[in-house]
Amino acid sequence: MVQVDPCQLIQVLVNLIFNALESMRCSPPAKSRLVIVTGRNSADQVEIAIRDNGLVIADEITAIMTAPFLSTEYSSIRMELPVIRTAIEGHGEPLWATPNRHQGVTMRLALPCFSI
Repeated sequence: MVQVDPCQLIQVLVNLIFNALESMRCSPPAKSRLVIVTGRNSADQVEIAIRDNGLVIADEITAIMTAPFLSTEYSSIRMELPVIRTAIEGHGEPLWATPNRHQGVTMRLALPCFSI
């Protein structure tokens, strides 16, 4: 169990998945891949990783998260990522992007575990 607002978490996940799908829109459908992985990354955190093989790179995503409301081809990504980052970091945990080995980005977020 994690300590988050369920509605906020659903909104974050839907937006991250939509952004991943949008980044793959120029890829042939047969080659597009979206992978979602969850697991514990420490005794007190659960990590969710959303991996795509789109054309956006991790440096672009990081720049988008820290510079909101820029207008480019990836406009919905640019509008949502700062909001998503703020929502996740409001729980005291990070949201970050890492480049994939060949192509695409993995968005990762850590959530605090509920301690009984």
